[in-house]
Amino acid sequence: MAATEAVGGRRAGWRRIVPAGAVALAVYAAVLIIYRPVSPFEWDEILFMRAMAKYDVAAHAPHPPGYPAFVALAKPVYWLTGDAQLGPQLAAIAGAVAAVGLLGLLAVRLGATRREVWCAAAVLAALPGFLFNANVGMSDVVGTAAAVAGVLALAVALDRPERLPLAAVVGGLALGVRPQVAYALIPVGVAAVVCAARARRWRPLLLAIAAGAAAGAASWVPAILITGPDRFLGAVRGQALRAVTAESAGRFSGAPPSVLADHWLLAPFGSSALAWVFWLLVLMGGVAHWRAGRRRLVAICLASGAAYLVLAAGTMHYNSSVRYVLPAMPFFAALAAGVAATERPVARRAAVAVAAAWSLYAALAVAGPSLDIRRRRPAPASEAMTWIAASYAPGETLIYYVGRIAPHIRMVLGSQGFTVKQAKAGVSYHAGLRPDGVVLLVSEKVIPGTQVLFAPEWNVPYLGRLSRERYARCVVAQAPPSPSEEALTATLRALATPELLAAAPRSSLLVVPAAAHGRGKLGAFWSTDLVVMLPEGGVATPVELRVVQRPDGPPAKQESRRKVQPGRLLLLRDVLKEPLAYRGFAAIEVRAGAPVAALWRTYDRRRPGDEESVGLLPAVPGEPATSAADFDLGAAWPARAAARCNVGFVNLGGAPADVVLEVTVGGATTSHRVVVPARASVQVNGVVAAVAARPLRATFRSTAPVVAYAAIVEQASGRTTYLTP
Repeated sequence: MAATEAVGGRRAGWRRIVPAGAVALAVYAAVLIIYRPVSPFEWDEILFMRAMAKYDVAAHAPHPPGYPAFVALAKPVYWLTGDAQLGPQLAAIAGAVAAVGLLGLLAVRLGATRREVWCAAAVLAALPGFLFNANVGMSDVVGTAAAVAGVLALAVALDRPERLPLAAVVGGLALGVRPQVAYALIPVGVAAVVCAARARRWRPLLLAIAAGAAAGAASWVPAILITGPDRFLGAVRGQALRAVTAESAGRFSGAPPSVLADHWLLAPFGSSALAWVFWLLVLMGGVAHWRAGRRRLVAICLASGAAYLVLAAGTMHYNSSVRYVLPAMPFFAALAAGVAATERPVARRAAVAVAAAWSLYAALAVAGPSLDIRRRRPAPASEAMTWIAASYAPGETLIYYVGRIAPHIRMVLGSQGFTVKQAKAGVSYHAGLRPDGVVLLVSEKVIPGTQVLFAPEWNVPYLGRLSRERYARCVVAQAPPSPSEEALTATLRALATPELLAAAPRSSLLVVPAAAHGRGKLGAFWSTDLVVMLPEGGVATPVELRVVQRPDGPPAKQESRRKVQPGRLLLLRDVLKEPLAYRGFAAIEVRAGAPVAALWRTYDRRRPGDEESVGLLPAVPGEPATSAADFDLGAAWPARAAARCNVGFVNLGGAPADVVLEVTVGGATTSHRVVVPARASVQVNGVVAAVAARPLRATFRSTAPVVAYAAIVEQASGRTTYLTP
């Protein structure tokens, strides 16, 4: 009678814990959904996102061997929403919740008390490596749930061999989620088979073999057929060869034991102190379980966890151990929960308090900041790529990437038309690799000699350990000048003589009337250099550069802001290309917080000698512009040389300017009428051609103030002389 009442009391207790457990799991799922990352950041995460659109293991969508059961779990969400990130994330969240719940069921099956079940579930749910990856769209956490499910099914089959076929199905599907899960299933699987054989239960054994094969085929045959048998096998062989050769230094065979211990036993906890407390709890809990008579629990959890840990460290690289170790963690968490089984009440309460404090600190202080920043801010790589896409034209930008953002940058920027290439070790990359565009370097660290343009960063405690010292920073830098450009910058500095700068007009509004970055006639490539100088004695002054486009010009970034230091030169080589990211012909408006001097030159970069010999001209003050003026073209016309003359106007005002241009050649006068739109520049080409007679003059009248210039171009050499009224 007493025994019956005791059994009834235990059943009533478990009936009470089920609703509470369901509520706790629902809250855990809600937290993971709320704190899911706003952008992908892991290499493998990008590969799983690619698999949502098209599954192809040979194309690493995802990487071999393909994880077909995980992809199948995530696909329905993608079909419903079209969001390639959301499907894998929700699959991971479902796996995390299942792993915690199944661990509770396993502990119950192996004789744990309610207190121990709650303790085991809390430790696993809060374990930093597990919580960090619980809402990231990869297969690791779902694989952890699959490992627990497989061990649970095999634990049932130990006592009831007729359940072996079900355990085989669970195991077969678990391998479809993540094949490495087999490491955790081997000890209990062997024990279940031995028990069935000793009991001569041959029928369940044969059915288990067939059921396991069918479940495995259901996972892997579609993956092989979709990819193509030859391509699938080739991809798997290639991945296996890489693991055997390239990664040998990261396993038992090649890595120092201290390094392996640090990565496999400490890194998944973010904090070494937290890890030591955990392993101490595992030791104490295992002893307490054993003394309490739960020896099967100790044997199964220790065998499954240790087997997985040892085999994983022997076959997988330690660099990714924060993720790879996760399928072993539920079994060690179940052992750690044994501290709640201590016989002495005071010791038991103290041990439970330590486990609870450990869980709270692990979740809130170690993993929490990382979850929070991933929810609030895109990953640095995503943020950097968004910035690049908004700042540069795809057709003119060459990007070299360094480090572990390969699939992400190819998927995002490559699909937008940017030329994206992987940088090779030991190779120098410079601006000369794209003379008519921009060369950017994207990396996780600052590359010496480059100019950093944008460097977003996740800077929170413990993130480095949990993210494997990856993905927390992304640096976008401009490639250094080519050796020839460095010499050219020195030339530009030499051309900006103190005398020339002293004679240049000073104003807070200056105009470069004829700037260029683009191809001209006869293979020319026109480029403009700009030098800005603030006199000594002042303070650092902001300088804003704005493109004043021609009516038919392409879209422009429009403006760029720099600072010029007193007495120092601001040298801007090919200023329309960088920093203004403009391709074509235009004027440039230079606005400064204080009067500055500016010098400029526009020349053909492809003509030998022009880069060293073409001099600098003073920029034209924008205020006051003029409404009428004339040019003495004859004084600047090359003697006995064929030439052509172009005349241009820059309108900085808010209303169109109606300009009448009259050109006198010898005794003949021709008239040209041009309308210059507001905040635009216009050039009238060919107003004078061939060898011109004298007198040679040009005059203009305008309905609004404009900045005017004339460009006399020698037909034979292409050299250009610029005049202002």
